[in-house]
Amino acid sequence: MGGSGQAMIGLLIWRELTVISRTGGYWMAMAVHIVLLAAVVLIWSDRIPVLDGTFLDQAVAVQTAVLSIVLPWAAVRCGGTDHDGGPALLAATIATRPSRVVLAKCVGLSAALAAIVMSGLPLAILAQQVSALPRLRVPLDMLPLVALSSFAAAVSTATLLWPVNRLARWCVATAATAGAAYWAPSGAISTMVFLGVGLIGSLVVSLSADSSLRYLPDCHAG
Repeated sequence: MGGSGQAMIGLLIWRELTVISRTGGYWMAMAVHIVLLAAVVLIWSDRIPVLDGTFLDQAVAVQTAVLSIVLPWAAVRCGGTDHDGGPALLAATIATRPSRVVLAKCVGLSAALAAIVMSGLPLAILAQQVSALPRLRVPLDMLPLVALSSFAAAVSTATLLWPVNRLARWCVATAATAGAAYWAPSGAISTMVFLGVGLIGSLVVSLSADSSLRYLPDCHAG
């Protein structure tokens, strides 16, 4: 990939982040994440009766469950080209390959979703202090969730290539993200798994876009 191609992807990533940041649904998703996590921390300031482990462990478990729903919703709802044929239309408009548009979408979504995850950092620190655990536990617990945003972005972007409506895309992305969060090993291994699958998935989806999005939809053709 030449310098012009890299510059194009950089501009597309910036465009994706700009579009997402101007979407009310993105900030709604972040607000829901913060409010639900704050409710857990403030209401159960000691520990949640129905869950095992320290209070920080319980808070992370609740945060993971919330993010498994919120991240795919934000990705499907707030993508810059989320209508049918959007990536192909954008690629044709700016005279570039669809793979670059889709790759930029994956990267932009990953960054935007990671910001949603990090919005819960102050509450995670509070839960760590309540649990009287070492400070290192906070980044160790947050890293897998940040990596999960990469996985959710790749899966959600892949659904854009399917001829289904937005609700179906969200359901598929949510099921995949929740399943990965539930079945993945804990700790650093889950971070590597989420990042690896997210990276490979983004590359596969991007490369497949050159063939699957080669032609514009009928409504835009001609």
